[in-house]
Amino acid sequence: MIRAMRRILAIVLAAWLFVGWFGTFRYVDGYVVYRGFPPPETPAGVPAGTVRTFGFFSPALGHESRALVYLPPSYARAVARGRRFGVMYLLHGSPGVAANIFDAGAVARDANVLLHRRRIAPLLLVAPFGAGADMEWADGRSGPYEHYLLDAVHAVDARFATVAGRAHRVIAGDSEGAFGAANVALRNLRVFGGFQSWSGYFVEQGTGTFARASRAVLDANSPLVYAPRLARPIRRNGLHALLYDGNQDGGGALQMWRFAAELRAAGARVDSAVYPGGHDWGLWRRQMPHALVLASHWMSSGARVHGRAR
Repeated sequence: MIRAMRRILAIVLAAWLFVGWFGTFRYVDGYVVYRGFPPPETPAGVPAGTVRTFGFFSPALGHESRALVYLPPSYARAVARGRRFGVMYLLHGSPGVAANIFDAGAVARDANVLLHRRRIAPLLLVAPFGAGADMEWADGRSGPYEHYLLDAVHAVDARFATVAGRAHRVIAGDSEGAFGAANVALRNLRVFGGFQSWSGYFVEQGTGTFARASRAVLDANSPLVYAPRLARPIRRNGLHALLYDGNQDGGGALQMWRFAAELRAAGARVDSAVYPGGHDWGLWRRQMPHALVLASHWMSSGARVHGRAR
């Protein structure tokens, strides 16, 4: 009898511990995925686009990679009628993964709502898979990730119904992804007509993928340093930029204001602001609708500032 009771108590205790462990795991997993927000859900009555995983070969990396791709509602029917779409490329920060922008950032949900309200034109959203921490979406010790992003652009244009021109490509990102968006866009002005920096930085410090890099390499990957030298191509081709920071983000706004001034002096159209918030998805999620509206507007108007849109 006593042994039987002990077995029952042991089973009950094990079950209680399992339920507690499982609940803790679910909570932690949910926080990691959604950063404390509820899972994004498209409101009833709003048509929803689809998010799928797209595989492609990257010559720069020498192997297969993947990206998350958002296709707007009725994409297939629109393509059958000859419709083509602009593309917004989304770069995650570090540590982070492509899914963060859809889960914590709610970008697909916001795109669905804005499309339903006719505040944006239909577009594709593409979040390439990065690799580990401190790659900075650049060509460095971690790998040739700037050229990897160009491979992603070519693959998306080959697979989907895109408008394959710089005026219809915007690149954006948070934190390290924000640095990558600025650096890749400015180093590839023939590819991207606009970029967005969500709490980014603009001077390379020689860490991570740039550890032990020469001063010349660091300067060549510091947008604040080399932006003044781009005035001629920017004025010829046009460039849009969105730069924002949080007022609790540890002083990064000063560098952002300096960079915004350099871009304007070079002929770019720049929106810049400091919003309430820190360096987190609380800020980036709140600003996601504004980021999408601006990207759509840029694509609709073309990248022209003083020159001819392409």
